[in-house]
Amino acid sequence: MTGGQHDDTADEPWQLVKAAQEGDTEAFGVLYDKYVDMVFRYVLFRVGGDRAFAEDVTSETFLRALRSIGSVSYMGRDVGAWFVTIARNIVFDHVKSSRYRLEVTTAELQ
Repeated sequence: MTGGQHDDTADEPWQLVKAAQEGDTEAFGVLYDKYVDMVFRYVLFRVGGDRAFAEDVTSETFLRALRSIGSVSYMGRDVGAWFVTIARNIVFDHVKSSRYRLEVTTAELQ
């Protein structure tokens, strides 16, 4: 394999993003297949092994990614970093809202 072929492989996910931006739903499916396990493992670790919740967050991650595919552009990193950032934000929002609910419940008990 030459260096040029390797570079093409590294750029392939961004080519899939571009295709998805142009309406190619199959391209987004390829991105999903390529990154779903990585995102799931990341989320599962972050949520302490709650598989059902990790599956929900993973689904929401790709739903949000699909909704915002038109606004993402090449960041000089792997596309997976974008998916993980979305997943991290969903987990953070959930933790923040759970903490808020816990504080409200605790306050009501006093």
